[in-house]
Parts: sequence; C-alpha cells; structure tokens
Amino acid sequence: MRRSHRMSRREFVKTTAVAAGALAVGTTALAQEGKSRVVIARNEAVTKGGEVVEEVLGQMVDAAVTALTGEADAAKAWGKLFSSDERIGLKPNGLGGPMISTATALIHVCVERLRGVGVKTENLVIWDQDPAKLVACGLEPGETWGVRCVPANAEWDAPTQNGSFAGQITSVLTKQIDGYVNLPIIKDHNLAGVTGALKAHYGSISNPGAHHGNGCDPYIPDLYSIPAVRDKSRLILTDGTRATCEGGPQCNPLFTWNANLILAATDPVAHDMQLWKIIDAQRETNGLPPLEAVGRKPKSILTAAERGLGKVEESRIEVKDLALG
Repeated sequence: MRRSHRMSRREFVKTTAVAAGALAVGTTALAQEGKSRVVIARNEAVTKGGEVVEEVLGQMVDAAVTALTGEADAAKAWGKLFSSDERIGLKPNGLGGPMISTATALIHVCVERLRGVGVKTENLVIWDQDPAKLVACGLEPGETWGVRCVPANAEWDAPTQNGSFAGQITSVLTKQIDGYVNLPIIKDHNLAGVTGALKAHYGSISNPGAHHGNGCDPYIPDLYSIPAVRDKSRLILTDGTRATCEGGPQCNPLFTWNANLILAATDPVAHDMQLWKIIDAQRETNGLPPLEAVGRKPKSILTAAERGLGKVEESRIEVKDLALG
C-alpha cells in the first residue's frame, strides 16, 4: 500500500525481505488469498485508421487499473501500487517489430500515470532486449519524454542459475529499480504457444535462445521465479490494441487483428491463461485449430502455477470484462 507512516516503501520492502524473505509490497497477486483478478477493458474506438488513439487508451487503462485494485478512482489505484519514493521500470515488448509491439501510447500513458503519483522522471526507466526493440515500440534509445530508455545489455548482472535457467539478467531489473510495470502484447509463439507476462523477461536476459527447448518449459517459470523478476512485478498491462494468433512471435498480417482491449492483472499466471483463451478464440474465428491441437500447448503457464507463481484454475480467477465503447 502507499506509504502512510515514517518508513518509506523502499525501506519497508528491504526490511520485510530481510526479515522473512517476503514479497515486495506491490506484488499483491502472489500474496493475496482467494481469487486473482484479471480485468479486460474493451473499446472499439481505441484504434482508428490503424493507429492507437492515446486518449481512449488512457481511459481504458484507468478503468482497468481502478477495477483491478478496487479503488475509487485511477489516481488512488495507481497510488496503491506505486509510491513517489520508488524507482520504477517499464518493460515493453518490441520483438515483433513495429506492427506487433507494445504501443507507444500505452507506454506513454503509464509514464504519465506514474508521474501523477509522484514518481520522479529521473527514477523511471524503460528497457527491452536491445535498441531495435525499443525503436519498434516507438522509443528513442537513450531518452524519450525525459525518461531513460536502455537496452537490457547495457549492463548484465552476475551469472545466475535457478533450475533450468542459467544466464545473466540485466542490472536494470536487478539493481536499478524497486518495481516494474510489465507491458506485453497478445501474441502466439511458435514454441511456447503464448508469449505474455511470464515470457516477457526473455527480453531481460543475456541468452534467450538457450531457453527455448521443450516449448520453453520449465525455462520460463524458472526465470520468472528469480526474486528480482517475481518480487518486483507490480502491474501487468497488456496491449491488446493489436494482436496475433498465428505466426508469432513475429507479425503475420494474415492473422493479426485489432482486438481493441487492455488486460490488467497482478497475477502473471492468471493473466497468461486469459491470453491463451483470447488467442484460441481468435484462432477458431480464423478457422485454425487450438494451440494444443497443433502441439503448442502453453505448458509453461501450468508449470508456473505449480511453482506458486499464480493461479491457473478457473475457480480461482475472477475475470472482470469492461465494455467501454
């Protein structure tokens, strides 16, 4: 929760982590009891002439985050997840090129909302795998809107191993931030089945190509289980203005569509389960068999649930669908 006592959030997070190995304050999904909430906000007006309308997108984001947190308005909702004394990162996904990467408008909306709760511009950083991925998201490597935009390989942390994962994680994630906003997109994946919140951090490591065996399972959950990845996650906001259901992770124009939605969650497993359903539903619309039928069942999502990273059962997930226009 937002700071209300003398101890700052950063101090509190460090104190609880040392005392009990606790999760960061903002990782509500991993600490909560009961159901994990996933909000889907829809508005057909968010794309016009192939472009994303930022004003409409901002309204969708505000509605989704408010519904996710249960707060009275967007300012209180963002303030519940982030506070002014923190260093916050934003992780978009630019792997698919300009046609199927996180919309610039979504990144900008998030930057403005974080500034709105008092996070200093100099304490914000945006990162992705390399400069080309940042450019694909409409960002200028170095600085955009006064915010640092850096490639993951600007500085690697020490080699890390956790289960099947072995590699280096960008120090942007491990050392330079207290929490982050995960900004994936809706895409199928030729090996993992789905690329969403869990797989997003293949853009944060030195050797993603070494972790694609067996449909990326259990590589994805083993990577996400690392505390710097798991515990710093505060909010997942998925760009569903454009999406692809076949040919991912690159853009296949034949199977790319304007889904015109945003997903908000704090539980990456519950979130990715909804992406799986959305992709399979669109595959059916396009006359394609479901992912499992073509040997691309997103089994890493199920393994992630086994690792305790979130909830996978329908009875433990609450989906709020907001029709905004």
